[in-house]
Amino acid sequence: VINQPDSVGLACDLVQHGIPLPAYNYNSLPNHPNYFLGALAGSPCDTLTSLASESFISKQLNVFPNPNDGLFTLGFNAQKDVGVLEIFDSMGRMVYEDKVAQWSQYKKVDITALPMGIYLCRIAWGKSVAGVKILKE
Repeated sequence: VINQPDSVGLACDLVQHGIPLPAYNYNSLPNHPNYFLGALAGSPCDTLTSLASESFISKQLNVFPNPNDGLFTLGFNAQKDVGVLEIFDSMGRMVYEDKVAQWSQYKKVDITALPMGIYLCRIAWGKSVAGVKILKE
């Protein structure tokens, strides 16, 4: 509780734990589980699963310029398959979709009709996937 909120520094008369909270750990540190332990070998209760069904090529998709005004170019390594370009808004909704020709290394994109914000661009070539964040100003 800050008893004197208009005062500066120690003169504000701060009282730590001035309001009792109805919880078991209101006066101590909470008990957070350690998610970095990994799988326990031979355990029937293990709930860890692998989501690595697709190979994610994170460093092979470049966008320039970034940030941009809605007109930008994607650069990537040539792939033997036809790709699918998808752009998602910050709420996870797909707002743009287009095809990427096989053996191409660049794709010009125009999202000037979309509002300013952060978008996730994803290209999938079969089981290979690449993604990058885009900032539209």
